[in-house]
Amino acid sequence: MRSVQVLDEYHEPMRQLLLVSPDTLPDVWGHTLDLLEEGKEYWEKWATLESIYRGIARGKIQLWLMNDEDEFLLAMLTQITKSPKGSVLKITWVGGVDVDDAIKLFFDYMELWA
Repeated sequence: MRSVQVLDEYHEPMRQLLLVSPDTLPDVWGHTLDLLEEGKEYWEKWATLESIYRGIARGKIQLWLMNDEDEFLLAMLTQITKSPKGSVLKITWVGGVDVDDAIKLFFDYMELWA
């Protein structure tokens, strides 16, 4: 997993955003299920839990998890689509707490990743 951290004024980690690799998916899936179930009404129109898992395992969907020292707080699903003019990263679903922190972390990470 790759991660980006936000530090508080004492330079202590507050939140961490993790890009889950297909290899580590089985280790975090249980935590992800709780977050996905909370927002089921938003993603169940286009996916099932099984199709989300398969998409992540095959690298077609990216799973991002935000955690603090004690628990996973948020899950985010993204997809990269290719077009003649380049690649497009789409955020397809976000659920959990502190969405604003997660989006900021996500864009910070994208700047490092790009």
